[in-house]
Amino acid sequence: MRFPRPMLVAMFASASLYALAACDKDGDDGDEPSGATSSTSSSGSGTSPIGGACTTLADCVSGLAECNADPGGQCTKPCKLDSECGPDAICETGGGNCYVKCATSADCKRSGYACVGGEPGHKFCDPKHEVGGSCNSAADCADGLGACNIDPGGQCTNACTKPADCANVPGGAVCETDRPGNCYKECTSKADCERDGYDCVGGPNPEGKKWCDVVNSGGGGAGGGK
Repeated sequence: MRFPRPMLVAMFASASLYALAACDKDGDDGDEPSGATSSTSSSGSGTSPIGGACTTLADCVSGLAECNADPGGQCTKPCKLDSECGPDAICETGGGNCYVKCATSADCKRSGYACVGGEPGHKFCDPKHEVGGSCNSAADCADGLGACNIDPGGQCTNACTKPADCANVPGGAVCETDRPGNCYKECTSKADCERDGYDCVGGPNPEGKKWCDVVNSGGGGAGGGK
């Protein structure tokens, strides 16, 4: 069977690309055929340590594997044990990623970060929590949030008398039913409320919106801990 010349040219080119790709074992050095997938470094090569700011992985020191999506980025790497993270960092409990260890927020030097990650006795520096996030004091909460209420684990919140007071609160908030009251994390279902023991049980407020609150709190802001 005879093939048309254009088809023969295409078949030859395809076979040549396959052969080049199969024989190229020396990484991304510029001799890959057109259309080949370039390899990407799996480790940093910069100067930013674990927990340091980054835009891309290239900003992080060698041995780290990720510049995450936290505000300003955090250089980190996967881990299972604290010993894998170095002297100034810990691994998330149960395994996860390495972060700068801390005892108090004074140990966290980056603007917008505090000792809010992890659990008592095993905490790390992480972005300050948005509305509805856990807290021990208002210092654990993002800028624009001035209170940590007395709900289990605390909730970062701010005072409000009208919806506009919550419009610029970090994390997406609504003003509760009882006013004056507080701003809480807006929700439409449990999926919006990630914290254990919390659900979309608040409200609705006069605007018909609901918020994340403590389960069995009564749904009308009783869990707000004003």
